[in-house]
Amino acid sequence: MGNHNRIYRTGFWDHHFEIHCNNDDVYSLAELLFADFPGAQRGARTKRYAICASGDVPVYSFRDGDKNLYSGGSRYWLAFLLVNRVMFDCIDSNNSHHVLHAGAVCDSARCILFPAKSGSGKSMLTGWLATRGYCYLTDEIVFLEPDGTVLPMTRPVDVKISPDHHSWFLQGHPDGVISGDAGSMIPPRLLNSLSPPPRPRVRSIIFPHFVADAEFTLDEITPARSSLNLLYSHLNARNLGKRVAPEISSITRRCRSFRLTYGNFDQLSQIFYANSKLFE
Repeated sequence: MGNHNRIYRTGFWDHHFEIHCNNDDVYSLAELLFADFPGAQRGARTKRYAICASGDVPVYSFRDGDKNLYSGGSRYWLAFLLVNRVMFDCIDSNNSHHVLHAGAVCDSARCILFPAKSGSGKSMLTGWLATRGYCYLTDEIVFLEPDGTVLPMTRPVDVKISPDHHSWFLQGHPDGVISGDAGSMIPPRLLNSLSPPPRPRVRSIIFPHFVADAEFTLDEITPARSSLNLLYSHLNARNLGKRVAPEISSITRRCRSFRLTYGNFDQLSQIFYANSKLFE
């Protein structure tokens, strides 16, 4: 690996990030993780990190100032911790958007949100939809403007499957995937070549719940119930104060909302297909 100190620069909304890399290996990792970040606004604050790899059998480290956040032999864990730290720093002080724990895809100008807690299958669902012709936006974090415009934190799809798992996610892409015993990160361009439309606006909200071998159910819910459910996925309500409830309510009144339970991906083919009118 080339031992060249380089700085990878990226940005999101009001944060600019400089990631100091000690060689080409970790620089390429940062490049892969943040290739789809849109860049920061003028006047954004700058945050600096350092990632390193050393030794013939690489030992990786990740520092945030004087804090050592990781030291070990897993490229996957380095990537996971770095991208999650960046997301945390973007969320923590944000007082302009509703930041939701949600996946998102779009089909033409139609955007679908999947708000859910960790372990609900957001990453597998959004990744699967990307292989079925939907444009992948994010599997984890959505910044939502009061008018329903979506600013996704687009990162590689993070699935908890190791490289030896016989998954359709990993077939044919061994060199482009960041894998470790704990999981794999798959760049969305390996799933399809679609580019997201500028400033998509949410049209449908689906609250997914995966239970292995469960019976398939899809129930439409009221805007009031959707608003309440969204609050459970809201990550920065303390920064927005009294704006949260009325703005979330306004967004859900302009959308259709559903509660989805499924046990396998074959069940989903009956509702997610090209030109489906269900969510319009």
